[in-house]
Amino acid sequence: MTYFIYLIALLVILIMKNFFFKGDKFHPFKTKGTLKEWQENIAKFAEGNSRLILCMGAAFATPLLQIIGAENIGFHFQGRSKTGKSTLMICVASIYGNPKEYILKWRSTDNGLEAVASTRNDVLLVIDELGQADGDKLGNLIYMLESGKGKNRANTNADMRTTKKWRTVFISTGEMTLADKINEDSKGKKVRAGMEARFINIAAEVDSTNGVYENLHGFPNQPTLSKHIVESSSKFYGSAIVEYLTKITNDLEYAKEFILENIDKFKKDLCMEKVDGQVLHVANYFAIVASAGELAIKLGVLNLTQNSANIHCEKIFKNWVNEKGGTESFEETEAINQVRKFLQLHASSRFINSKNQLPSTVSNQCGYFLSSTDNTTSNNKLDNKFLFYPEVFRDEVCRGLNHKIVLNTLLKHNFLIPGEIQPNGKYRLDRKEKVPFSGKYQRFYVISEKLKGEYSDAALPED
Repeated sequence: MTYFIYLIALLVILIMKNFFFKGDKFHPFKTKGTLKEWQENIAKFAEGNSRLILCMGAAFATPLLQIIGAENIGFHFQGRSKTGKSTLMICVASIYGNPKEYILKWRSTDNGLEAVASTRNDVLLVIDELGQADGDKLGNLIYMLESGKGKNRANTNADMRTTKKWRTVFISTGEMTLADKINEDSKGKKVRAGMEARFINIAAEVDSTNGVYENLHGFPNQPTLSKHIVESSSKFYGSAIVEYLTKITNDLEYAKEFILENIDKFKKDLCMEKVDGQVLHVANYFAIVASAGELAIKLGVLNLTQNSANIHCEKIFKNWVNEKGGTESFEETEAINQVRKFLQLHASSRFINSKNQLPSTVSNQCGYFLSSTDNTTSNNKLDNKFLFYPEVFRDEVCRGLNHKIVLNTLLKHNFLIPGEIQPNGKYRLDRKEKVPFSGKYQRFYVISEKLKGEYSDAALPED
């Protein structure tokens, strides 16, 4: 702990002296203007603006990750161009130094990004324009940034070199989500659940008019406020992190205690006892960022209303849960959404409706649609339902997924109508149904029509 305090104190001194890397006059850790000027011209506009507050909290969380035992955290703000996404990056970069020199681009190679990330140990990493990244390598880059460790390499003597390491919060922007970019560039590759838990996608736009802002603070529109923040960030920067580090190193135990207590409070207020562990993991990320924002307010570095970081980070987290589709795991969400999408695309064209269609009228058939009043069904369930041929469901509907995991997820959420109970006490996942027009019985995967248009009832209500 003492060694860590020394390192942070040394960082403060180096920034104050406008020096960071020996012989490197292009380092981004510089100061210009006073803290008061930064607060009045930049920070105060975060009041009432959730995206700005989240970004600032992320910046102040980074130096404390080690002492609270937290891992690396990644946030991605996705939205249309000209809505203020880049302003978020410029604003938060001004906490640490000159934004023009501080912000990186995703077009960097993996080796280049690894090298730069290692220079951002215990400080914020800001990367703009996800669309410029190589989608084929992007997933591995996300894993590398989150793990905080570069590649293992050997020197000319075949001895292992020292592996580059870092601890950081990284913030990204782009017009595309991680999934969109990987799907675009990677020839059918899919985003793995672990990526989405490590790289949290946040809708940048609050609405279609004001972009990233809820509160324009008297400015006539979003572009005008963004222009003011961008111009001010070129005049006032670097003083906030100097003040913040100076104050937390004066009483590091207080800072640690404050952060940990606020994290506990934040998570308790969410009432998240019965949700998936992955979602709890993401909730912890939001709690850390909110707590660091509250600490910066408490220490007088951020001139915002106390508790505003908690309120706005909770708001964004709840929005994220709703966008995700509920509090179940990423794998469960993906399973439900993939089957739902298949039904929305093909329900009227690839299933024989036993009431009004003959088999010859449907090409590339997936199965049958039975209404709740159809007497050909062998059960007394009242749901309208789709009867999937098992082979089609496995090979086409669940392409890229484990079909048994998909079926068990649908059963858990009452979308799958199971078969009989087996000797082991579990239901069969397939079910005997009378085939329309033939009178014979056959096994199908039977899915309620409710899945086609319903979303998970586990989503959190928005404020």
